[in-house]
Amino acid sequence: TYSISGKVTLWQSQDSVTQVTLTLKDSSETVIDTKSPSPDGKYKFHPLLPGTYSVTASLENHTVITPKDGGGINVVISPNASNINFTLAAYSISGTVKVMDYSGPSGAVVYCQTPTGTLQYSVDNSGKFRFYPLPAGQYRLWVEKNNYDTTSPAGGEYVFDLASWTTKNFTLKKR
Repeated sequence: TYSISGKVTLWQSQDSVTQVTLTLKDSSETVIDTKSPSPDGKYKFHPLLPGTYSVTASLENHTVITPKDGGGINVVISPNASNINFTLAAYSISGTVKVMDYSGPSGAVVYCQTPTGTLQYSVDNSGKFRFYPLPAGQYRLWVEKNNYDTTSPAGGEYVFDLASWTTKNFTLKKR
């Protein structure tokens, strides 16, 4: 008999790898089996007949980042396929705050209105911020710094549906 095996990794996630669902389909897209990996991330589909299969990994509020095609790997078995690996990342919002003068972004606060409340992140001189892990949903993102106006994005804020990870940058100018 033959098998398909590999490992699942979660990146920047508080979830357990055992919550990931792996789905095995045959060449006609019929689901053959579903399973979760073991606590160390390893999985194995067996016994299998020789043929072409696809394996996908999924977890709510996570994006498959390896493989790059969004979660599916086509596998031709003859005799075994190993190291069929997946990496999933928690949904997140990150970016940079830039200030159009010598003062730098330190002291700016980025606000993130989520489906369940408002988060805030005080940036340092690097200007970088990150909110994670986040559930899918509608988000509003804005930045505030005393005596500064937001010049980018136009309108001063982002409003968007989060269904992956995203980057949102801000530019501030002294009033």
